[in-house]
Parts: sequence; C-alpha cells; structure tokens
Amino acid sequence: MIQPNPNIQALMAATLVLKAKTVVELGTGDGVSTDAFLAALEVTDGVLYSIDLYPDSESVRKTIERLKSNPRFIFIHSDSCEAGKNWSSGKIDVLYVDSDHSYEHVLQELEVWGRLNPTAIFVHDLLDPNNQRAPPYFACEEYAKRTGRGFFAMEHFPCGLGVFLEWFK
Repeated sequence: MIQPNPNIQALMAATLVLKAKTVVELGTGDGVSTDAFLAALEVTDGVLYSIDLYPDSESVRKTIERLKSNPRFIFIHSDSCEAGKNWSSGKIDVLYVDSDHSYEHVLQELEVWGRLNPTAIFVHDLLDPNNQRAPPYFACEEYAKRTGRGFFAMEHFPCGLGVFLEWFK
C-alpha cells in the first residue's frame, strides 16, 4: 500500500510528471519507495531497477519475494556504485539514493550515477532523528558545489528529501 507522506508523493509526482520510463532506486529496503515508484510506472509504462547489496536482509528479502513476479521490478544484487559504473540500460529519468547514508558513500553514488545525467536525482534521509542535517545533506552540498547542479533540500519532509533536477542551476 502506498503510504501518504510527502516523500512518497514527491517521488510519485516526479515519476508521473517526467513520464519516466526508467527509475533507479539505490537501496531496496522495505519497499515503501519501491511501491510508490511501481504505482507511478504503471501509468508511465516504465521500469524500476532496484539495487541493493544485501538481498538476504529480512526487509529486502521480503520486498523481492513480494515483487518478483512484477515485470516492472528488476532487482540487481550489487554495490550501488559498482552498478552505476557498469550501467548499460540506457537513460535514467529518476534516480533515488537511499542506501548507505555515510557522507563518502552518498557523494560517491552521486558522482558515479550523476555522470549518467539522470533527469531527476532524489536523496533521502538528509536529516538525522533529531532533525539535524545528516551526512547525506552535506554530501549533496558538496556534489552541487563540484558539479554546479542545483540542489534543493526539502527539510520539512520526513527525514528530509533532497532533489537535483536537470534544469536547476
């Protein structure tokens, strides 16, 4: 079931507005964002590539099992950065970064996947449990500084949601 929260609504809206055909999700987890993307991709006739290094974790395993028969869901067992370096499945409309939340890893994901020029990049968990800026926030700031891409932080969203859009400068 799609959860009614601003993060999920933003992801679905972007997928629909961009008429996304290809969405890449870094970090499968319990499938909340996965379900949202898949619902929107039903409308746009697109596909979700969900990449996770830990398919045997309980939450990821349950998500894969639940969605394995959905033709729009493609699971890739890989390190997110390695998957980005080896990406050969064409243009990415929406990239969702929500795997390892360390500064170094988020920055590396943004650099690796950003070279593929996704139309929209979303980064989850910009804030820690005390609503203070967390490592992903600072990685986004650094990536924006290095690349000149515009970064917009929605800090009023649950856990914070960052966005880079192709046309933000």
